[in-house]
Amino acid sequence: MRAHAPPIALAIAISVGGCTFAVKHPPATAAILGGSIGLVTCELGTDFEEHAACGIVTAGAAAVLGLVTWVAIAIGGPGDTVLQGGAEAEPERPVPQDPTLDQEPAPAASTPTSPPPTPDPNPTPAPTPPPTPTSPPPMP
Repeated sequence: MRAHAPPIALAIAISVGGCTFAVKHPPATAAILGGSIGLVTCELGTDFEEHAACGIVTAGAAAVLGLVTWVAIAIGGPGDTVLQGGAEAEPERPVPQDPTLDQEPAPAASTPTSPPPTPDPNPTPAPTPPPTPTSPPPMP
């Protein structure tokens, strides 16, 4: 039981700090998370017998994920996240309110209606389709 005490104490100490460490140090966070998943997966897959191999898997996963995160931040910049906030915070815009919502509806206007259209006394007939060509009679 004593062998498990230091990792458990470390996990508790990290979790007490909250998410501040993860927000400030994304590569280290990715490395810790990747290494933890690699270690647990390897240990479960080998029935807790291959500790040396699982240590290599843990170190490899942590190094790869930490390095990829570091390169991504180096290329793209840290960005402005909701947690960190931007240098130029965008002020909140007021939501425009429709002024007609507070008013009573306008009375219906009594406009004279126009009479219905009258039909044309001499409608033009629809065009007839052209005759369809017939095939020539067969030759004897």
